[in-house]
Amino acid sequence: MKDRKSPDYVRCVTQPETGSLVKKRKTCRTNAQWDAIEAEQQTGANDLVVRSRAFIVPNPG
Repeated sequence: MKDRKSPDYVRCVTQPETGSLVKKRKTCRTNAQWDAIEAEQQTGANDLVVRSRAFIVPNPG
């Protein structure tokens, strides 16, 4: 059995299906894959914040 902190350890997550109150989807990936997905999502969120701030015009008072 692999250590749960190992990058090669396979972790499964159950998520609800969009549009269904009952149906669920099980997704299994390694810790390394989950970390890569999280980093990509964080980068996308940071880019969104930076772009949205570029459109904010300060009130000249």
